[in-house]
Amino acid sequence: MSNTIIACSGLGRVCRGNEAWAHTVAEALHHDGDQVILVGGGPLLDCQCDYTCLWNIPRDWFGWRLFISWQKRYAWEQQSFAWALQNHLRQKPACLVHVADPVLAYRLKLSSPSAGYELIYKDGLLLGPLWWRQFKWVQVLAPQYRDEAISMGVAVNRCHVIPHMVNTQKFVPPNNKARIKFEVLGTDLPENALIVLGVGDFSAGSNKRLDWIINEVDRTDLGNNVHLVLAGQASFADIQRVTKLCRKLGDRVHLRPNTPPDAMRTLYQAADIMVHAALREPFGIVLLESMACGVPVIGHSGHSVTGWIIGNGGCTVDMTVSGELSAMLRTWNDNPKLRFDFGMAARQRVLDHFSPAIITPLYRQLYSLVKAG
Repeated sequence: MSNTIIACSGLGRVCRGNEAWAHTVAEALHHDGDQVILVGGGPLLDCQCDYTCLWNIPRDWFGWRLFISWQKRYAWEQQSFAWALQNHLRQKPACLVHVADPVLAYRLKLSSPSAGYELIYKDGLLLGPLWWRQFKWVQVLAPQYRDEAISMGVAVNRCHVIPHMVNTQKFVPPNNKARIKFEVLGTDLPENALIVLGVGDFSAGSNKRLDWIINEVDRTDLGNNVHLVLAGQASFADIQRVTKLCRKLGDRVHLRPNTPPDAMRTLYQAADIMVHAALREPFGIVLLESMACGVPVIGHSGHSVTGWIIGNGGCTVDMTVSGELSAMLRTWNDNPKLRFDFGMAARQRVLDHFSPAIITPLYRQLYSLVKAG
């Protein structure tokens, strides 16, 4: 599998969905002996495979973040990265390029016929069949998305379902959860405290809806017996906003903004429950990471993909109805064995459906098919 590139403009600077996907897949393929080059727009990554950094205008460049919207900044990052990547490919040709950034994918599509490489687009932002049908090869993250395309009359003969995966040797259940709880949250923590974890962007417009989780934890009326940990990307203003929202929880809330990826495992291992309040998103890698650590998940019942990922590793509630999440938290607080059983099932579900041993061969099959024409 020589001359295969997985590229993502935010690699090296951003630790979120598409970037985590590119890094995880490249390392998994490299681990199995495949020759994959990871290409990003940020500084050198701590990764096992070859990494190439290309010039681009980053979305968080100080010169424009105060007066240009995030969407436009992200678009310019992709555009500038596309120019650099196209130039790189002229100097060092590849036979296959796999990307998830939509503007980057569109620019590469225009040049790929003459440049001699095959392009695969992963719909990691859930732009849908009417967008991705323009690409010859497409990866979607769940069977429901392929079914949606079929229902819309979009051809799916070159649309392949490959879910996200998680490193099940890195994300593992803890040997001593009580010890990790005290190490992460302090020795003042009540011995039987229920630790609820929410992971997502702290910004007001984030689809992770941390605000909803804060309000529902407050509604549980469990007092000091329930503690909330919030982790995710955040600016200084975002942290101030969330801190104000959390005042009603007092010392029962623990903010961990901008936690490095390698440190996230410890937060998962300290949690008793992971809550994911997003109403709709492409996948949610955080679900896999927490489940791999033996942490059961509560997600939104209105998005079938979320329920499919969780399976028997947790449950879903209607995250648009006040009180449903808080009621489930009270139920799980009163039944530690139920939480334990869900956690065991969560770990096993990841091993059976979303581990590198299961998912990596799907990438290898797709790449072989694409290279064969």
